[in-house]
Amino acid sequence: MRKFVTPILMVAMLFSLTVFGQNRFDRLATIDAMPEDVGGFGNFVAGVDLDDDGLLEIYTVNDDWYDQVGLDLVPRIYKYEDGPDGWDLVWSTRLPLEFQNTWPALAAGDLDNDGKAEIIWTPTNNTGGGLQPNPERIVVFETPGDGSNGMGVDNGDGTWRPNASWTIASTNNANIRPFKIVITDIDSDGVDEIVASCRAGDGIQIYSVDNVPDAADSSDVWTLEFSGVAGTHYDLAVIGNTVYGIQDNGNVTSVSWDGTAYVIGATQAGIAGGGAWNSAQVVDVDGDTNPEIILASWSTASNNVYLMQQSGDTLLSYMIKDVPAEAGRLYG
Repeated sequence: MRKFVTPILMVAMLFSLTVFGQNRFDRLATIDAMPEDVGGFGNFVAGVDLDDDGLLEIYTVNDDWYDQVGLDLVPRIYKYEDGPDGWDLVWSTRLPLEFQNTWPALAAGDLDNDGKAEIIWTPTNNTGGGLQPNPERIVVFETPGDGSNGMGVDNGDGTWRPNASWTIASTNNANIRPFKIVITDIDSDGVDEIVASCRAGDGIQIYSVDNVPDAADSSDVWTLEFSGVAGTHYDLAVIGNTVYGIQDNGNVTSVSWDGTAYVIGATQAGIAGGGAWNSAQVVDVDGDTNPEIILASWSTASNNVYLMQQSGDTLLSYMIKDVPAEAGRLYG
């Protein structure tokens, strides 16, 4: 299975600067948002070569911040490539939606395991006051894998359509907002799923698709494998067959695949301080082959960095860095 390098989060960079004073990060380049994207960028995937042309890529999507019709309300995606003269915009498109909301999720993967890499994007739920009552909440753009820059299928009018898409909901005006997604084979069936923490609707959801069709012919069949756990979830971490949903109040709830079904574990209250905002990272800190979770609490009342370790069915939580309150909230 193709391995994907995820972006290094700013909080990890700041933490490493604090702990290892000899390290230095210099700004080497700047990519400005397009004039119509008045809300700036909403998420990105970097350090990948999905089209196998030997050049690193950055994929980014815009963000709705000001609710301006025709501008930041329109969901757009961009592909930049590291060319000889810097980061070149080599592909972009918009979705056939007129409304989105804030904080989309973005990830790279290969959901149908066909060897062709994909960008998975969750444009944030916005029904437009009934004008788009059940919009696509997951879209998948697949690369042909032949070195060409296009993603998805060319519509012939300057836009590209995703190879696969899904509304998640079967009814109109549902409020479902995936905030962070992790692409992983959480049920060990040999095919990756999308594991999502959500800030509206059920707090943890797991999705799968049987096919990402090359022709974008709507033959993809989606399954909601799990949906549950109350609360607003701005973060999650996955270790093995267990997802840890992290609420905005610092509570952490596990959902595990036991071989036949997903089982909701006990909620551990307050072990993530003031909650985490898209900062949780799974790493093997001590090199013992057992991964840990590192996250930053985003509440100004508890600006701390935590390390969490699995111990049976629970997590042990340790504060490893107390960040001064004047530093502000710690975001991913």
